[in-house]
Amino acid sequence: MNSAFLSQPFSVATQSPTTFAYDPSIFDSRQSRRRSLPSLLVNNGEEAVSSPEDAAISHHHHHDTTRKPFFELNASHLPAAIRYRIQSAFKLFDSGDYVQAFPMLIECHMEDPSNPELLHRLGYISCLMKNYKASFNFYHRAATEGQKASSYNNLGIMYARGLGVNRCYEKAMQCYLKAYKLGDKGGAINIGNLFKRGSGVDRNYAMAIYWYRNAKGHPGSNLSLGLMFHYGLGVERNMHRALQYFQEELVVSGASQTTLSFVDYAKCCIVKEQCCIGRI
Repeated sequence: MNSAFLSQPFSVATQSPTTFAYDPSIFDSRQSRRRSLPSLLVNNGEEAVSSPEDAAISHHHHHDTTRKPFFELNASHLPAAIRYRIQSAFKLFDSGDYVQAFPMLIECHMEDPSNPELLHRLGYISCLMKNYKASFNFYHRAATEGQKASSYNNLGIMYARGLGVNRCYEKAMQCYLKAYKLGDKGGAINIGNLFKRGSGVDRNYAMAIYWYRNAKGHPGSNLSLGLMFHYGLGVERNMHRALQYFQEELVVSGASQTTLSFVDYAKCCIVKEQCCIGRI
């Protein structure tokens, strides 16, 4: 693949609006923000993954370092009642109560159809509902109209997995790069994943490590680096170094309620690594 496409402007044809079939029963008592987020987008029967580092998903604004408070950005033109309702919907979403949040977000979206924060959250819940076309459209609008970094990142995952759109690794790479440039380091992890797998690019472990290191401080980055050292991919196998990265992952991801899957996986890696080191 010619890398010239990386410098080309990002564009994609907007798809037609998608209707909803809202069924609250899809959100059971276990459906909360503590669920393994990477599995929500990836483990859908189309392509299985081996571990949570295979997709760095941006839940909403937590990993968007350029994000300003919502009301500072674009709420001043709205009536006070609408601003309050949007704020209430966001609180429900952030608490993981998607049953209550989703219809409120839809109502707020009708009042403020161009709000990127609303669009992103609707994209996230639509993906949970497996309404991938709607999810893609919401993420696309939040990304291209609102320049929301985390929406570009999730849009890239949908391109990479073929969710709601034809699979295209080149567009996935473009989205990840845009997300990273706008401040979402999850994009760097996902670029590293493309190089690690050789998806749309020549497999290059050195480049994968380079991008994982660019994501320093983001949940999943230390986990990804630890696995490279554990398996000796692009570096000399070093179990002690791998263990160090896994332990650092606990610190980074442990502070984020949206990435507990990384914590669980890192704990498993630590136990495995300690057993391996004990046999050396």
